[in-house]
Amino acid sequence: MKNIEDKALLAKIVAGKPFHDIAGFDFNEVSTLFYFDKGESILTYNKPSDYLYFLVKGKVAIVSQTSSCNDQSVGTFMDFAVLGEAGALWNSMPTATVKAWSSCLTVAVDLRLYRDRLLNDVKFLRYIAKILAAKIIAIPYSNASNPVEIRLAAYLASVNGNELNQSLVEISQIINASYRHLMRIMKEFTDQELLRKDGKHYYILNRTALNRIAQGEAVYR
Repeated sequence: MKNIEDKALLAKIVAGKPFHDIAGFDFNEVSTLFYFDKGESILTYNKPSDYLYFLVKGKVAIVSQTSSCNDQSVGTFMDFAVLGEAGALWNSMPTATVKAWSSCLTVAVDLRLYRDRLLNDVKFLRYIAKILAAKIIAIPYSNASNPVEIRLAAYLASVNGNELNQSLVEISQIINASYRHLMRIMKEFTDQELLRKDGKHYYILNRTALNRIAQGEAVYR
């Protein structure tokens, strides 16, 4: 792990990622940049983290320990993703290890200094609450062994109402997919008229077809 003291780079990253959408404060004021080499652990199972990390470049693997004490990858994240939000914010033990699958760049908030600021920011707490609630709902279909299109179709089919109220960043985290991969599948679903895009908003057009894809009974291409 290497601390990159470059305020200009930090400001560029914060401006280019959706940080302004998730909190009522300026992340430039509370963050620093950390670089991780491939294979390094960003979060370690059963070890509290002093930092809340936002992955802004690279790919990480979520590694869980099996009952026989073997490591098993249960998911990956790319692009913009918050890592270990539940354990880090409330100072509890991580339930999995997060390793750099490639070289990774993160925006990190020192919780020893700014935990109260995060926990007292209503906009940020709503962002975290939406992620945690959706992850619970998504458990039956977030298995990383399933193709992304199946996970996404299952999530979309479970949405109450026809308009998607969660951001694509949040959905990518819920279904354990990279933002880039999610965008590609969303476009393909839209081209197949399973979804309709209106500006930044998406609407479900064919829930029956999504259910068939989620159950492996149909392909969308």
